[in-house]
Amino acid sequence: MQLSLQHGVFQLDADRPLAVRRAKGVWIECLAGRIWLTVEGNVGDIVLAPGEFYRVENNGLTLVEGLPQGAARLLTETAATPRATSWRRFAQKYFANNAFPCAS
Repeated sequence: MQLSLQHGVFQLDADRPLAVRRAKGVWIECLAGRIWLTVEGNVGDIVLAPGEFYRVENNGLTLVEGLPQGAARLLTETAATPRATSWRRFAQKYFANNAFPCAS
């Protein structure tokens, strides 16, 4: 894994996970390739493609890894808020990865 501190971008490889702890509320954005996440306490794993986001919902251990390679960045709640012009794309990708039960 390589970390570019200038841009806050993580270059991720398979079998070399980035361990993230105490990150409740942090957004993980896939910038290139595909990334795999497993979050302590979650039943399933998450795979993100470029332009997709995932919000960490607890402070447990989160592992982020390339599938087989990928690039990601971590964003705070305010930094992850999309600009108005990209809101629709952001919402579509977010809800595709984080389905919520619908009330009847």
